[in-house]
Amino acid sequence: LADWARASADVFWETDAEHRLTHIRAVGEELEEGALDGLFGKTRWQLARVQVPEDHPEWQPHIVDLEARRPFKNFEYGIDTKTNGTVWVRCSGSPMFTPSGKFLGYRGVTSDINKERQGELELAASRAAVAASEQLLRAVIDQLPATVSVKDPNGRLLIYNKRFAQVFNLEQDSDGVGKRMADAIPTDMGRAIDARDRLVLETGKPLELERPAGDYILHIMKYPQLNEAGESIGLVTVGYDITERRRAEQRLAASERRLAHMVELLPAGAVYVENGQMTINAYVEEMTGRSRDELTSLDDWFRLVPVRPEIPARETYEEEVRTGFSRSLSFPIRKPDGSIRQVEWAGYRADEAEVWLLRDVTDSFEAEARFKALFERSTTGHLIVRESVIVDCNAAALSLIGAAQKEQIIGLHMDAISPEYQPDGALSARMPRLFAWMGVRGSNGDIRGWMDHRWMCRSPQRGLPMATNLLPSSSGTILRTGRPMN
Repeated sequence: LADWARASADVFWETDAEHRLTHIRAVGEELEEGALDGLFGKTRWQLARVQVPEDHPEWQPHIVDLEARRPFKNFEYGIDTKTNGTVWVRCSGSPMFTPSGKFLGYRGVTSDINKERQGELELAASRAAVAASEQLLRAVIDQLPATVSVKDPNGRLLIYNKRFAQVFNLEQDSDGVGKRMADAIPTDMGRAIDARDRLVLETGKPLELERPAGDYILHIMKYPQLNEAGESIGLVTVGYDITERRRAEQRLAASERRLAHMVELLPAGAVYVENGQMTINAYVEEMTGRSRDELTSLDDWFRLVPVRPEIPARETYEEEVRTGFSRSLSFPIRKPDGSIRQVEWAGYRADEAEVWLLRDVTDSFEAEARFKALFERSTTGHLIVRESVIVDCNAAALSLIGAAQKEQIIGLHMDAISPEYQPDGALSARMPRLFAWMGVRGSNGDIRGWMDHRWMCRSPQRGLPMATNLLPSSSGTILRTGRPMN
């Protein structure tokens, strides 16, 4: 069998009426004398190790031809050898008859097609591997939310995923495979896509862009596939659906416009600071007398706005940044016309930026200054008491109490300047509590106070009875002390 299969060219043969080999002649490779003798008397299917050929589908049509005494052509079968494995041959033959028509057997030729058949098997295996790889690739890209397509050097579609088909309304592969986009979707959009594909294929350079595609907005990236010589041999296009992102951005932009409009109309100053750059609203423009174009950065602010030198003002601000804007500040600013305005400032952290809220408190600041002046110059003694503790007083109160400086009584409890007993024998300790009670709002919302009471004040030498009344205020309870009573 090995020698039969090893014959490099054709083997001519004859069989008897029972299809047993009676004559064999190899053309091509020289074989040793008698090398093929062991094949005589065997059928060709016995050489193929097929005992009952009728039971083998590949042999059945051939057996039918033999029984009908018909010629056959290019019948291919494998011969199992011990040394070379399965060797494939191609066989053709014609029946032989006597002049009287008696069947004598077959005469034919067998050719070695092992290399050819092996190539076909390898090609089939390669095609199967490619098909499996393509099937795997399709299974992978079909799961992607992006549109994916692969095109040949002429811009014709080779493969695309389900998302691509959905976006471009291609129901099946036949709608697009083998076609350019202008043929698959004969619209201006299809022609525009082909034009961009040609650009990438001709230049060999990637392209990235954002384009509408029907009801969608796609972020598209086109990548040329290049061979070793740098020539384009294909094109891969990936498109990410950014429709919802763009809509969200549009909603966010609209929301930001509404917020900016509301901030613009605030009855207070608003400043947004990020990376040293600032944005101000109309209130800040009016308050500072500076336009938005003049105040675009922190440097502009500290150069144009503070009354005091720039360095201390910036240092104060930077300290607030370090401490997380832990307090509110009040400071003067100078307008371009030279006028001074008092501003109340509070800062807040907003992610990586800052928000300032500003309020012009010039009027209340000046009113407070006038009140303090009147408070200090009043001939009537005034004590400001918070929770029975003295927090401030004027000169008249110091004189009545007999103290030389405010520091002597500020921070003292009212007990400290009261005698142990009142003229009526009551403990003085209850008087501060009475004052505290009278200095708050009652359950019905009425303000207690403005009532005359007798209170015995302790002076260095003696107890001094005085007329008093109370005025609740945001600073604390103001205890108004009258002149000494006889």
